[in-house]
Amino acid sequence: KETKGTKVRGVSFAFLLAAILGSCVTTELRAQVVVVPNSLATNDGNGSSTSTPGPASVRWLQIHDASQFGALSGPSFLTQFAYRPDRILGESGPRSWTLRIYASTTSRSVTGISTTFAANLGTNNTLVFDGTVNVTTGNLPGPGDTRQFDYVFPFTTPFLYDPAAGNLVLDLQIEASGSALTFDTVSGDPAIGRVFSFGSSTATTGIIQNPHVTQFTFEPMLLVTIRASQVEVCWNSKSNLTYQVQYRSDLTRNVWT
Repeated sequence: KETKGTKVRGVSFAFLLAAILGSCVTTELRAQVVVVPNSLATNDGNGSSTSTPGPASVRWLQIHDASQFGALSGPSFLTQFAYRPDRILGESGPRSWTLRIYASTTSRSVTGISTTFAANLGTNNTLVFDGTVNVTTGNLPGPGDTRQFDYVFPFTTPFLYDPAAGNLVLDLQIEASGSALTFDTVSGDPAIGRVFSFGSSTATTGIIQNPHVTQFTFEPMLLVTIRASQVEVCWNSKSNLTYQVQYRSDLTRNVWT
């Protein structure tokens, strides 16, 4: 593409192969786990909250400060998150959540969180889950004085998150039923903030409430290298997945073989 006085042209596939020499070093992709706030990875939060039993429609949104994801090696795919019960167990479920989960990156800060849901969302707002999750806890011990993160919410569409681009937003729109649940929460921490509304999963405004301590699971981006005299294509991989190599020799046409 062309910018002011700068032109970048495609390089042929053959030239690319000739230019990159060396041997492939492949590694198995490993998930990274981050707890927000980081300070509560092994410490129980200073609050707790309990859902109402029976049917309920709720919406909540949490902003997580980008500084909390310094352990990531770079942009990574967020594949799930989880909450945990408070160390003093209250209600343990089971509870059924039919919900939509959206993820985005925002420039809005935790301290500047808006009670208008839409004002907190980033331009890359993405539906990452639309379905039902059955939530309960085994109340198992975690590190320090915590319990394990076993309220788990897996994504059907991984979200590529780059901490350098802003803070991470999760927007949950929930229709719930079943027994009540108790969560570990935190008050007054600048790493995380929450807007909550009871009565409608599509509410447009809410109130500020203590956020849930949250555990995130990230998968690193795929890294591909090529070696020539003979062509050897290598990539980081995960067990039990099938990969397909495609190529094209004409960079002006989007036709892959």
